[in-house]
Amino acid sequence: MPELIGTHYCQNGVLKSTDFFNPSFLQNKRIIYEVIRIEEGIGLFWEDHISRMFESLKLIGFETDLNTMELNSCFLKVIESNKRYSGNIKIMVCLNYEGQYDIFAYFIPHFYPSQTMYDNGIDTSLLHAKRQAPNIKALSPLREIAEKYIREKRIFEALLVNEQNNITEGSKSNIFFIQGILLVTPPADQVLKGITRQKIIDICNMLNYKVIEKIVCCSDLNKFDAAFITGTSPKVLPIRNIDEQAYAVQNQVINQISGMYDNMIRQYIRNAKLNS
Repeated sequence: MPELIGTHYCQNGVLKSTDFFNPSFLQNKRIIYEVIRIEEGIGLFWEDHISRMFESLKLIGFETDLNTMELNSCFLKVIESNKRYSGNIKIMVCLNYEGQYDIFAYFIPHFYPSQTMYDNGIDTSLLHAKRQAPNIKALSPLREIAEKYIREKRIFEALLVNEQNNITEGSKSNIFFIQGILLVTPPADQVLKGITRQKIIDICNMLNYKVIEKIVCCSDLNKFDAAFITGTSPKVLPIRNIDEQAYAVQNQVINQISGMYDNMIRQYIRNAKLNS
C-alpha cells in the first residue's frame, strides 16, 4: 500500500478520506510522480516540479490534455483539507494502457535531516544498480532494492554505480564532489535531473564556482576533498564517507552553497505569499 498520511487525499480533484484509499487502483499503471516539499503552506519550486512532470510524460510518449490547473487544484486541496502546512506531498499521474489518466495527491511520511547530520555528515555506500530511464521520474522496483540495501548497511543513502563502474546518483538524491572550488556532478543524461540539483548549479554560477558535468569513476573517489547530496528532503547534505573513503564535512564551499540555498527557499516563500 502506498505510504500516505493525514486525513484526506485527492483523486481527480475530489477529496476522499485516507481511511478508504484503495491501493489496487494503482496496480498495472504507469505512474509518473513528483514529491514536493511544503513549507509555510507553499509548495517549494512548484513550477519546476510540474515542468519536470510534463517532461517525464513527454519522454514516455504520453499525449494528454492534462494541464497545470488540474494538478495545482488537487495539490492545494490536499494542503487545506489536512491542515498541514509543512511536509512532503506526492502528486501522481497514473496512466493506463488506453491512454487515460488519474491524478492523485497526498501527504507522505518524510524525514528531514537533523542539524547534527548537517554538522557531522552522513554515511553512504556504493550500490551496483541504475535507473532504466534516469530522466523519467516514475515508480520503479529500484527504490525497494535501494531501501533494503540502506537498511542492511545502516547508511543514509545508497549511491548508484553503473556497469562501467561509474557513480551516477543517489537512490533518492543527486551527488556533487568538490575539488578545491571546483564542483563535479555526473552528466545530466545519466541521472534524474533533480530540482535541487539545478538550483545548486544556479547558485554555483552566482558564486562563480565552476561546475562541470563528467563521469565519476569509483576509483577516483580519493581525488576529492568533499562531497554532498542534494534532494527535496535533504536539501544540501554533506557526505562523511562513501564506504571506506572519508571526506571533510566542514567545507567552506558546502557551507556557502547550503546557506544560499536556504536563502533561495525563504525568498521563494516570500514571493509566493506576495503573489497569492
